[in-house]
Amino acid sequence: MAALRWLIPVIILACGIAGRIVDPQPVRILSSLVFDTYQRIAPRPYTDAPVRIVDLDDETLSRLGQWPWPRTMLARLTDRLDELGAAAIAFGILFAEPDWTSPNRVAALWSDRTELN
Repeated sequence: MAALRWLIPVIILACGIAGRIVDPQPVRILSSLVFDTYQRIAPRPYTDAPVRIVDLDDETLSRLGQWPWPRTMLARLTDRLDELGAAAIAFGILFAEPDWTSPNRVAALWSDRTELN
């Protein structure tokens, strides 16, 4: 009988851990329902999230020009976002090749061209 005193809590704990690892659908549904109920009873106060998305749409492209933009323009955009207080700035862009419009590249192209003449 003494063995059952510690065996039952261990079994309950093992079942709880297994249920958490497996995460069955009924447990997820129950968890969501409990969370929703708590939110209805005492909702969290709204706080403005400091997240902003800069979307480059057709209007932006018509005003600022065809994509890809020079990296200097992206640098100005980054500086402006920093001035406005952005805590983090992420680009969903792959910069796979060097910027052919950068001042160093243009200067190199001009120097190569003058050597040919």
